[in-house]
Amino acid sequence: MNLSSEYDKILPGVKKLEKQKTSLGLWLQVRMKIFNVIQLFDSLK
Repeated sequence: MNLSSEYDKILPGVKKLEKQKTSLGLWLQVRMKIFNVIQLFDSLK
């Protein structure tokens, strides 16, 4: 699995969120995405 491509998917969304006034709901969505990526890394070990 190409980690750089995964980061390329995540980073544009994070940058868009930073430009907006982020609501708690959006922040929680980002947290869940980050958590899913961490779980993915753990499953690859």
